[in-house]
Amino acid sequence: MLHQYPFLQFRRQMRLNPPILRKDSAFDITLRNAKSSIYVFLKYFLIGLVVITCSFYIAYRGFHFYIEHYLHPTPKVLSTKARDCLRGAYFREEMVPDSSRAEVFLMRAMEFAFEQGLGVDDPVIIDIWLRLAYNHIWSGKLDEAISVYRSVLEKLMKSGKEENLKRSINVAKKIGDLYIRMQELDIAEKYLNWAIEMLQGDRDQLIKRSPNFVDEHPARSLTITNKIFEGSGSINKELVGCVDSLAGLYAQQKKHDLALLLYLGMLKMIQSRPKESQEGTHWNCWEAIIMGHLGEVFYGLGKREEALGWMQQGLNMARDGSGIRDCDECAGMILYNLGIIYEKDGKTKVAISLLDQAIEFAEKAQDLKGIDDYTTKLIRLTSQQSDEINEEI
Repeated sequence: MLHQYPFLQFRRQMRLNPPILRKDSAFDITLRNAKSSIYVFLKYFLIGLVVITCSFYIAYRGFHFYIEHYLHPTPKVLSTKARDCLRGAYFREEMVPDSSRAEVFLMRAMEFAFEQGLGVDDPVIIDIWLRLAYNHIWSGKLDEAISVYRSVLEKLMKSGKEENLKRSINVAKKIGDLYIRMQELDIAEKYLNWAIEMLQGDRDQLIKRSPNFVDEHPARSLTITNKIFEGSGSINKELVGCVDSLAGLYAQQKKHDLALLLYLGMLKMIQSRPKESQEGTHWNCWEAIIMGHLGEVFYGLGKREEALGWMQQGLNMARDGSGIRDCDECAGMILYNLGIIYEKDGKTKVAISLLDQAIEFAEKAQDLKGIDDYTTKLIRLTSQQSDEINEEI
């Protein structure tokens, strides 16, 4: 019967003599477990990697969002890449200072802007150039900063646009201030005079002038009289800033009569300002600044008591405005100058106390140059005092 059904015969034989199953070796089991473990590891590793990447990206974009909306808005006409570079430059300029990295970001932003088709005289490009110039100042490259500012001034004047007038004045003042720092006072005077003329003269005619006006008229100078304050109309920060720099230049040249004329004229102009002009500008800080400068001029004239009187008035006014950057910077400078005066009088302890206070105000104002100068002076005085004490012992 079974011969007729070979399949049934095979099944019976299988039941009677089951095949011997091959047992897994320890190596096979270990290998299988290893494969399972590797799979689980890779699975969770990839999940973790995705989570970390997403977290970093969200944090990165969130940080850019914070800078964009709360600290430093960027021009919407620029591409996303260019705006990211500008925010990166801001981070390296203000939050984690690094001038070389900031310069890289600014140059990349400008490249992206040019790729979009923006012209060299576009306001956005001009803004980036100005930030590059400031970055050069920050890193001590004054010659490069002047070169950038001069190029920007030329572009602003060549554009022939009325709205570029104010910007050209500010740029000319910056050039003048840099030449003062480099002690090239004659060139600085010409740029500052030019800026003041731009504020007071026939603007339509001045815009048509050559952008190299200062170089082409090396002997040109401004006649300094009280009328310098009459042609500017209502008080404005641009005029006060230019005249303040020019007066400081004359003080360095020992032209004390011209410096006093300008400082007293500015002080009178500010003190007689209409109430509505107080909005938007901290004129009390400017009063304090000018009073401090008057103290410097009178001290240079040998009038010590008048100098101390003006400085003390300025210091009191600056302290009243503490919390405003201009006032804090002014207070630091006046305290520093008072420290120098008392040092010359042989009152080292008083001088050290004043310098300590100057550093505090400079830190409030984030005046990096002031902090460096005042700290250097304080260290020298402290060391000198220690040496004197040791000699007495």
